[in-house]
Amino acid sequence: MTAGSVNVDPQLMMRHEPATEESARIFQRRRHALVGTALFNSYFKQARLDELLRWTVTEFESLHVFLPDTTTAFTMQARGYPAVEAERKTRREARRLRGKILGSLAMLGVASPEQMIIDFAWLNENEEYLRTRDEVAEVFGSDEDFRKACLAESESVARSRRRTDGSLTEEELNMAARYLLAEIPLFVNAPAILGMPETVFCYHRIEPFERDLYRGAFAVKAVPRQGWVVVESASSEMVDAGAAAGSLPRPRTAGVL
Repeated sequence: MTAGSVNVDPQLMMRHEPATEESARIFQRRRHALVGTALFNSYFKQARLDELLRWTVTEFESLHVFLPDTTTAFTMQARGYPAVEAERKTRREARRLRGKILGSLAMLGVASPEQMIIDFAWLNENEEYLRTRDEVAEVFGSDEDFRKACLAESESVARSRRRTDGSLTEEELNMAARYLLAEIPLFVNAPAILGMPETVFCYHRIEPFERDLYRGAFAVKAVPRQGWVVVESASSEMVDAGAAAGSLPRPRTAGVL
């Protein structure tokens, strides 16, 4: 498999496309996956999470699931929500998505599923994450190209479903960027943060910013042991039908950490 090539798993009906040649090599070994999720995103229905995590548990030696819980409040504030309301809505949605993830992992027979979830309570106690976050923030403050790219990506996200009319203020734009800057360490240095030999970040899409990040366009670069693979259901209809039919079968393996 090479970067840009789209393969379909015939058994689980999942499309997977590595973002770069290095991503393809790491994905081929299937050692560890970090599955990305998002709050307030209708993509992450229970049936789709069931299918995605079943595929991941079956394909990889080990996995974690990233739950961007508290930082989503930054995006909500950039969309025009008062801080208190943004934090309240974020907490409620994070509990809902966490429950879905735990339900999927439990259904798949994963032991201690709570330990598979990487949230910001865990990350903010992780020295490697904090070090990488500080390095990213330093580049954001000193490198104009990287800063402009981060702000453009953050503005695009914040403008969707914006509560108020008009352009984002400078304060709102910087608030939106805080969400992205908190995520970037997991895009570029997840192996060290999670104590893994190598990692692929699995998500159902990749934006131009992330693609440029993995192609080395910025001063902030992914470590050689990290890749990105776009993973999505090859048949949305099959996922929806599976939700009505009940639980998915157990995977062949459940080798998670």
